[in-house]
Order: sequence, then C-alpha cells, then structure tokens
Amino acid sequence: MKPIFGLVLTIICFCSSCTKKTEPKEPWQYLDLAPIGAFDEESHGIFLTEAKIAVDMSEVYVALSHQGLLLKTDSLLNPLSLIDGRDSFPDFEFPAHLMLKDSNLFVEDLASQRLFVLRKDNFKLKDVIKFPIPSMGIGMDIAEDNSLVFSSFPEPEKTGLVKWDYTANRTITSKSFFPHEGKLRLSDQIRLGCFCANGDFWSLGRFLPVLERLDNYGVAKIQYDLSAFQPIKQAYDTLITKRQQIPDFENSRIAQNIVTSLDCFEDKLLVGFTDLVGLDRSNIRHLLLISADDTDIRLEKILRLRTGNDDEMYHFQTVTYNPKTSLLYAQGSESNKIYVFRVKL
Repeated sequence: MKPIFGLVLTIICFCSSCTKKTEPKEPWQYLDLAPIGAFDEESHGIFLTEAKIAVDMSEVYVALSHQGLLLKTDSLLNPLSLIDGRDSFPDFEFPAHLMLKDSNLFVEDLASQRLFVLRKDNFKLKDVIKFPIPSMGIGMDIAEDNSLVFSSFPEPEKTGLVKWDYTANRTITSKSFFPHEGKLRLSDQIRLGCFCANGDFWSLGRFLPVLERLDNYGVAKIQYDLSAFQPIKQAYDTLITKRQQIPDFENSRIAQNIVTSLDCFEDKLLVGFTDLVGLDRSNIRHLLLISADDTDIRLEKILRLRTGNDDEMYHFQTVTYNPKTSLLYAQGSESNKIYVFRVKL
C-alpha cells in the first residue's frame, strides 16, 4: 500500500481541539437482528426508491423522494395516510429529508432548495423557508433550539457542514478541513451532522471517518478517529485499496464513501457504514452504536441486519431509531423495502 494512503488519518490539532485515536473498549455487544415487519412496493402499490424516515411516539413518517410522496404509517409500517406533495404544495418536487419537532413536520425539498413546514397530523402547509446555502440533500437534523444542520458541498477551506437557525435566519458554517496525506477531492470532505437529545452537536465525515463534537459556532472541540474501530478500519483499508486501483481517482466521478448514515438520540450515535469486505459478504456488518460523554466515546454495539435477501449483503440507505418504542427502521439498498427491527439500544 502506498504511504500516502496509510490507514491512519493524519489530523492536526486545532487550537480548541485535538484528535483521539480511541482504542475500542471490549467487550462490545454483537447483535444479529431479524425484522419484525416490512413495507414493500408490491403489497402497497407504492414505488419506494429513496425513502427518508422520521419517527414520532407511535407513528412513522416517510418521504419518497422520486415520487414526491409523503406517507404516514403506524410503528409497524402499516399505512395510515398518504399525500402527493407535488399536487398539494407550490414548488414542491423532491422531498429529500424530513424531521419532526413538536407538532411540526419539516420537509426538505431538494429541487426548490426550500424547507416546507407542515402540520404533522394532517400535512397542512404552515410555512416555506428558503435555504440560505444550497443543501446537498444527503443529511439533516433539527435541535430543540430550532437549529438545523445540513450538508452543503464543500468549498476550499470550508467543510460545507451548515448549522442554521431558521427562526432567526442565522447561519454558521464549519471552516475546518481534515488535513490528510495525499490528494483529496472536495467531495471527500463531505460530512454528516446531527444533534443528540442532550444538546451535543456532532459531525462525521463520509469518507474520512472522523467524528467531531462541535460547539455552537461549528468549531471542533474534540475529534475521534473512528478507524480505531475494526469494522471502520477494515472498510477504510478496503476502500483505499480500491481507490489505488482506479486511475486518476481524484478526477473521477465515482462516489466512494464509508459512512452512509448518522442518527443521534440521547447521548448515542448510530453510524451506518459500508462494510467493504470483498466477495465474501457472509459476515458483513451494517451499524455501529457509539456512546459519548464529556471526555470520550465508546463502541457499545455492532449490528447486523439480517433480512434473508440481498439487502443484508450491502449497506442500508436510510436508518432511523426510535428510543421511545425501541424500534429501528432501515431501507434496503437492493429491494428498496423498509424494514422494522425491535432492539433496545
């Protein structure tokens, strides 16, 4: 392996932060889960493609991006109501994400770069807000103080992770890049962001698997290199080897990321990732559960979602956990089915 593609990410210390190569603390728990239910296209006559999921106490909200549909189900994915957003709202075309807060449903429309605020009980439109910076439509979360975090395409010296108080129209964008040996494309600096229930603001790189706890101004207070954890290390090693074999990969348009999703709740982070393990995928893993305190992080659980079909051989597109019901929702990347798993995290 060429030196410039070493497994250890070389990250400099910022004046207010430092990087930790946290050693995994065993034993973590390995969970092999089977679904207790599923929502598929054939049984309901709804073409799923890319789905985004938000959860309430006992209800699940689903945005079907390519069809412009908004769906509400019960906790086991039995349909309750459905609307066509394109027929219901002006300039509504491609619902890329949705979030719940209080009585409101927040829906990101990627095509119009607007945030649609709806009543969650009946999908009635309450407000439409223009994004201050273009969103990539790959990740979004909302905090109790009405702050939103979403991913925008990076610019030189800017990560593109945007924190936005939509009520005050105040925007904060992180400006720290991950230093790294070797050349990187701007797209390699894309991050996902989320808020935990305890108020922590987190950032995680999709290709460079560095987890950061950010302050209110988007400055990293502390950083953790997740390649210390064996599943991420193995995936990163495999991906780097593949990138070595692609001529001039810096200029290619091939999307190559390890981290596929980030969900935060309480003081925990649920990280979806691509377990790049070659042709033998019999022991593939899908999710890492990480807990955090004021000084450190800990790998608590490694999850495999066993669906009995090709979905279990690859990463899951959308992953959302409801700590109130102990139900985990995930959409397969092969069948497009949405599964529900019962698990205490």
